[in-house]
Amino acid sequence: MFDLVVVIIIGSAVRTSMIGDDKSLIGGLIVVVVLLLLDYASTWLSTRFRRVDRAVQGRPVLLAHDGELFEEILKHCNVPRSSFDSAVRKSGCSGIEMVRQAILEPGGNITILKRE
Repeated sequence: MFDLVVVIIIGSAVRTSMIGDDKSLIGGLIVVVVLLLLDYASTWLSTRFRRVDRAVQGRPVLLAHDGELFEEILKHCNVPRSSFDSAVRKSGCSGIEMVRQAILEPGGNITILKRE
């Protein structure tokens, strides 16, 4: 997600340097280089320090455990019930009672672990 934001900002910076009041390309290139360096630095730090990775990526959140759905956590994480139900069905479970754990991953996917 961070990379997508960097690409959008780079596009905006280059556009501004090309059609803005300041017609120099050097200003836009400096912005692009700084943004790419910041992106590289955040990736480098995330791969070497767990705390930085958690701060940038977030943590997984437990949405359900042993067939019990945590409605308040679902609301707090802004996950529609229909999306949760869809993830349950895609995992091959016929209902919430078959779910051992449902985890909202930092990337936005819901991982479903079936009961034995």
